[in-house]
Amino acid sequence: MANKKSDEIVVSNVVTKLSNSSAVCRMCGTAYGKMNGYFYKSYAQLYKGVGYLPFCKRCVDYLYENYLAQSNSARDACRQVCRKLDLYWDEVAFNSVQKNHDARSVMVAYITRVNSNRYAGLSYDDTLEKANMLWDFVHEREAELKRLQEEKARQLDEKISSLEEEISNIENMEQEEPVPEEVKLNWGAGLTDSMYRELEHRFQYWVDKLTGEGVDVTKFGTQALLRQIVQAELDINKGRAAGENVDKKVSIYQGLLGDAMLKPSQNKDDGDSSMERTPFGVWIRRWEDQRPIPEPDPEFRDPDGIIKYLSIWFFGHLCKLFNIRNSYCKLYEDKIASMRIERPEFDDEDDETFFNNIFDDEGGDDDG
Repeated sequence: MANKKSDEIVVSNVVTKLSNSSAVCRMCGTAYGKMNGYFYKSYAQLYKGVGYLPFCKRCVDYLYENYLAQSNSARDACRQVCRKLDLYWDEVAFNSVQKNHDARSVMVAYITRVNSNRYAGLSYDDTLEKANMLWDFVHEREAELKRLQEEKARQLDEKISSLEEEISNIENMEQEEPVPEEVKLNWGAGLTDSMYRELEHRFQYWVDKLTGEGVDVTKFGTQALLRQIVQAELDINKGRAAGENVDKKVSIYQGLLGDAMLKPSQNKDDGDSSMERTPFGVWIRRWEDQRPIPEPDPEFRDPDGIIKYLSIWFFGHLCKLFNIRNSYCKLYEDKIASMRIERPEFDDEDDETFFNNIFDDEGGDDDG
């Protein structure tokens, strides 16, 4: 009889841990090849087995945007997400990230902040325990209602302040002096007083700038072009503020600048020609006239003798060639004279001495 214990099949419970190398979002059901980069990290007690939230970043952002649309408060929406996902909520941490982020991105910044070592292992239970509200459900609701009332009161105060500021601005505009009829005639009818003031202010800015550059802005045609340029600037600024395509308006603006001869390529320099068309030799002449190169020290005037070389063999030879008698020609003649070899003359000697001299020279060459 076989041993009973040997016939028993022992089935052990196999415990497998969830790997963070691949995951499926519990909200949208999307499968990812890895959690890193697609899921927010969390060191809370509820997620310590994996270290990530079980919901992908898109779903967490979607959850936050829904709360933000309902509450119209980034603080309330962020806290509601923390309560939903059992994340630690800290007022100080939220205020620190809200200063540098807008309402759309504050949730991402807050999750990154509470994932630091300072808040590791904390959850929303710690938030309630810190406020002595972990087991006080009734007071929690009352405190939340009180906080909502204070938030609504704060928003109402902000709206009232904004309305008071708008009313003050309107009253100030009404108290301003009326626009002169001459200004309205210059710019045409149908514009508001604020537009007339803005156009006139910009026009005066152009006039002051061009007058300082020596442009005659008293001509009727120049002033007409300046008014068109100012109007084009205003149209471009309004179009960009409204998110419109202003390429066509910019082309018209550039054309007006060209008609007024105000493009950089049309500006004249202090010479007779434009900067681009000035010959290189003219620029050298101007430089020499305005800031000439000083004379060098004696030791650096001609260290390699090139000036003397050119003076003798170029200028001197040229002057000698054309029979021009000057200092260059004399330098050339003196140099040639120092290099010339004259044949010896034997007038008072006999032929034997002459031939001996020749043979002596040849013998000297052989010895050399």
